[in-house]
Amino acid sequence: MKKVTIKFTCENCGKELKINTKKCKCGSEFIKKQILIENNLIFHSRLKGLQKRPGFKRPLYEFIKGWFPSTNKKIKNGVLQVRIIDRIKDLYKHVVIDYFTKKIIHIENEKLSKHK
Repeated sequence: MKKVTIKFTCENCGKELKINTKKCKCGSEFIKKQILIENNLIFHSRLKGLQKRPGFKRPLYEFIKGWFPSTNKKIKNGVLQVRIIDRIKDLYKHVVIDYFTKKIIHIENEKLSKHK
């Protein structure tokens, strides 16, 4: 989000003036014009991991955690997702959380053999 602020101050007395003022009440014509531009940057991260074993086609354990863009038009800022697939313990876990409100949108915690 970008924010622009414009300030006019007298160089002589330091009094803040109205925008586009050419002369201060103290008589000084030296006006300091400041333009402040503020912008916020947000960085997102994601981590993914696999545990593979020789002789097995699929990984025994996989996880993914981090920010993803949302497919829902109502959630514009993206979501945090945590997904764990553990074939040894027969576990599938998937949690989706709104990035800014931190409300839980979706939870799945079930056996991997039952998950479709």
